Amino acid sequence: MSTRAMVQDIEWLTYGHVGISSKVIWCVMNDLRPESDPFGGYPHDPDDFSRCYLLLQRNPLWRLQIHKLAPLRREWAALVEHWDELEQMFLACFGGEFTAQDYRGTKPYNKAAGLAMYERMKEIETASRKRVASQSDDRRESDRHPPRPL
Repeated sequence: MSTRAMVQDIEWLTYGHVGISSKVIWCVMNDLRPESDPFGGYPHDPDDFSRCYLLLQRNPLWRLQIHKLAPLRREWAALVEHWDELEQMFLACFGGEFTAQDYRGTKPYNKAAGLAMYERMKEIETASRKRVASQSDDRRESDRHPPRPL
């Protein structure tokens, strides 16, 4: 990492629009282990997502490597799978574009679009948990009925 990039990262961490989920992205993209978080460290709502979006706008190559987050948690894996969709929903909240300056509430926010995005994020999160529960049920069933020897 160049000195300039390091200074920019320090400025972002100190003064930027930073949340737990955006810090997790920063850690993973810098090959650091993110700190443990009881809430999972993934974006839970459009506001969390906005901080992740801004970080990825600052570092476009990281956006191409978003898949690196998938192994962290099932929720991250599901969100990564739907990231493009969520990004479009997020931008729809602000008429198609969003910058760090917009974070201060100077740009009109479409509440209906924000609510739709929040609901979609919850659907994705819930589906990721059901998928894991279903896989666990399948494993338990196969443990009860092991294959018969030939």
